[in-house]
Amino acid sequence: MPAPCILAVLDGQFVMRADSSSIPDRDGRGRDSVRIKSNAAYDSALMVLDLAHMPEGCATWPAWWTLSANGPWPVGGEIDIIEGKLALRIALEGLY
Repeated sequence: MPAPCILAVLDGQFVMRADSSSIPDRDGRGRDSVRIKSNAAYDSALMVLDLAHMPEGCATWPAWWTLSANGPWPVGGEIDIIEGKLALRIALEGLY
């Protein structure tokens, strides 16, 4: 079975999806995921995220963060803007 499409443009909207249909091999690397990355560093920026839906539930970890030019914490700085994770039986979401 081919892997599901997790990136698409539908009705003029960019869509990123979690793979919810394939069953990963127990010893494999896990499910496919999506990461958007800029190689540029900015001193200041206005970032706008317009969400129609954010994944929730088991095996999802939706996040949007910024990193300093020095890299991620603890070497550089990190600002978590959206962070969601499933911790044991509790789903946690944070919007900063």
